[in-house]
Amino acid sequence: ESGTLRLVLPDFGGSLIIAGGFALFCQITIRLLASSQFSGRASAFDFGLKCTVGEANDCNERNVAFKPEFNSFGHCVQGCFSFLLFPAR
Repeated sequence: ESGTLRLVLPDFGGSLIIAGGFALFCQITIRLLASSQFSGRASAFDFGLKCTVGEANDCNERNVAFKPEFNSFGHCVQGCFSFLLFPAR
């Protein structure tokens, strides 16, 4: 019948990508909600102070999600390209 919407479910690999994305979303959301514990701001995607392992007193670097640098743009593009893994049926 034309004009009706059909639900298309992803295959097993697509389901794993969705599950991993949802798990990462939950972790980032929880960390942003707790950012005030680390002197950060959720509205600026500032996760707070970043401490080096083994040096608890050396917490001078900010842990900001998006900076004007290559790694931030590269990870953004990589996330956008992940949508191309799903077939258009």
